[in-house]
Amino acid sequence: MTRKPDVFVGLASLYIVTMFMIFGIVPIVAPLKLWANGIAEIGILACAVLPPVILKWDLREVFPIKKPMLRQVFGTLIMWAGSMLVIGVASSITQFILPDKMAEISAATRSLMSSIPLAAALFVGAFMAAVCEEALYRGFLTHTFQNIRNKWVSIIMIGVLFGAAHLSPSLGLDVNLPVQFLPRAISGFFLAYIMLETRNLILPMLAHFIQDALATVTAYFAPAVPAVNSGTMLAGAGAMLILCAAALWLILWGSRLLKPREYNREHKTGKKVKILAIILSVLLFIAGLCVAVAAAHTAAHGM
Repeated sequence: MTRKPDVFVGLASLYIVTMFMIFGIVPIVAPLKLWANGIAEIGILACAVLPPVILKWDLREVFPIKKPMLRQVFGTLIMWAGSMLVIGVASSITQFILPDKMAEISAATRSLMSSIPLAAALFVGAFMAAVCEEALYRGFLTHTFQNIRNKWVSIIMIGVLFGAAHLSPSLGLDVNLPVQFLPRAISGFFLAYIMLETRNLILPMLAHFIQDALATVTAYFAPAVPAVNSGTMLAGAGAMLILCAAALWLILWGSRLLKPREYNREHKTGKKVKILAIILSVLLFIAGLCVAVAAAHTAAHGM
């Protein structure tokens, strides 16, 4: 059985994976807490590999893996740093809209992570998640989107689908996770961009692993986040907006490092792009200061 990669195959397979996870794996393994996530990740990996095997696709094209260039590794790390600042702003906005959920999820996540040794938590929650989820989203799914001519459409679609996959409750957590969508979708955008620029699955896996490893260690050792008032949330949002002014330059720098030197020599960063980055950076910095001032005013008046 052979069929050329197309969006329908990717979306249909993702739908089957979702239904399989919700109604097949989750009810059976949920009591195993964090270990259940490991079983689920194996299921995700199987769902990423089985369709191309059945359809007789070249697995080397679906899951391109090669030794990355050092400059691409640095570019990935720099883009990851920039993306984390953007995600920080998204998380601050989400926290402001759904303040009670953040404390609830922090406590539940900390309890889940501490249920097994840290090394095991890193293996299941970071390494397995990076390998298995990237195989599905940046490997199989991205391969089925290859006929979409505009890469930005593919990046947005893959990011939205990645964020939507985190809307349902995670294994071992008894809370709904709507707060996960926006940060995970933004993460999906950047991971998809890295994959499409480099055609090397190792690099988005690396960024994914670092992000989840940092989250795992933080959840393992950090105390539960207490409920915060609106002034504290505004102060946090203001600080993230100010830091996000630097994120644009990190993202631009990282994106250049992902590309071959020959391409960069022939395609310099245009003046319009630089001017736009400067304008956006200034606006973000000003917005952050305004939000910080509003936070101070709120705190001063005891709101």
